[in-house]
Amino acid sequence: MDKEYFIIRKDQSPSTEPGLFYIKDMNSEYYESPPKQAPIKRPTKVWQEVDNVPLKNITSDLLEDFSYAAEDYFAPKTEEMRKDMKKISKFLKKGDYAIVVPMKEASPVVENLLVALDHVPRKNIYIINDRSDESATNAVKKFHGVRLVEKEEIIDLVDATALKEILNTARLPVGKGMTVFAGHLLIALISKFSKKPKWIFQHDAEIARHLEFTNIDYLAWATEKFGNGATHVKIAKFGRNNERTMTARSCLLALLQLPDSPENNAIKSRAAELFKNLAPMKWMLSGQFVSTYDIAISRPFATGYLEETLISAYVSDYNRSKNKKSLQVANPHLCLDGENEIRKEDRMLQMISNFLFTLAMHPKDMLAWKIEDIKNINYEKMSPSVPAAFIPNHDGPVEIEHLSNERIVPSVAEMFSLGIIDERRGKKLALYYS
Repeated sequence: MDKEYFIIRKDQSPSTEPGLFYIKDMNSEYYESPPKQAPIKRPTKVWQEVDNVPLKNITSDLLEDFSYAAEDYFAPKTEEMRKDMKKISKFLKKGDYAIVVPMKEASPVVENLLVALDHVPRKNIYIINDRSDESATNAVKKFHGVRLVEKEEIIDLVDATALKEILNTARLPVGKGMTVFAGHLLIALISKFSKKPKWIFQHDAEIARHLEFTNIDYLAWATEKFGNGATHVKIAKFGRNNERTMTARSCLLALLQLPDSPENNAIKSRAAELFKNLAPMKWMLSGQFVSTYDIAISRPFATGYLEETLISAYVSDYNRSKNKKSLQVANPHLCLDGENEIRKEDRMLQMISNFLFTLAMHPKDMLAWKIEDIKNINYEKMSPSVPAAFIPNHDGPVEIEHLSNERIVPSVAEMFSLGIIDERRGKKLALYYS
């Protein structure tokens, strides 16, 4: 009869076949399956031993020690935040930053955020409106001094024909990423005629319990206290869809099974690097973070759901290249932001999973991306629709959809270098909003 072996770990004990995987905790070195009538005694603690199998000769030592995941991670207690509130307020009142808030709302929920930001200079807050209803815009107008900016007013500064050619689209896309891009472009224009901010905060508009969540305070606390040498500070929270996105990040390691070749080895190295960089991010998809001005204008944008994943990957490449670091700060208070409809959430997570593999299959460091790299990704990888399977919340069969993919938008700095920003009209808007 055929012999059955349980593959557990690589061991240095003698073997007739070098490098064979086998077990040692049975009476014999090889555990053969007994006759059919006898139960198979399976070894215990399999996973603990598998966890110790090194990945040498695949990606060097990239993944051998995961202790770095706890580095630059902070979880301040409420008492510590209260004690440091004077420092936080001083940092915020100094005003060496801008806050970009993309808004597409059908209610005045943004008012909660603006009430919570009463200790922030209002001129530092830019609400970038993307077709919100009148109740939302009227809520912003109550807070005199806050900049309420129409997204299209800024997007109109871009040469639409040139940008559509880069994106490979018949019309300019809409979505959160384009709204965020508009906010960053406006701040870059303002910085040409006045002092540029050191930091740019980004924050969602629809979080209902801002007075309890006090997110800007937590970001400011970490930035003020530990920000020396840091380029990016992100809020960390558990729950939500974090485990689902972690599954996608972990699946990148399946690419390590590709056979060796120069092309495959580059993909394997990039996949391992992406896992190493992105796996420590507790809330990779957080829309609440702060970056240095230099990162904010040099990083590319995604047109929709992929925006937070793209900036997470870009910041990791930037920090490795510049020998800088990112920080995470845990906020223990409830977020309660607007929930997506279930199918929309499923679409988003499927697209993010696919996009992680797209990044691995284009193994070039993002700091080295040129406009031709972005065009190549948009034309070859992002233009085809993405088939996705969904389990419906009823007794019918599994459903298949073809999802329209997103696009990568060049950075603000790249747009200026390409000469596709109308800087003459941009100056007028910059002076108006400064």
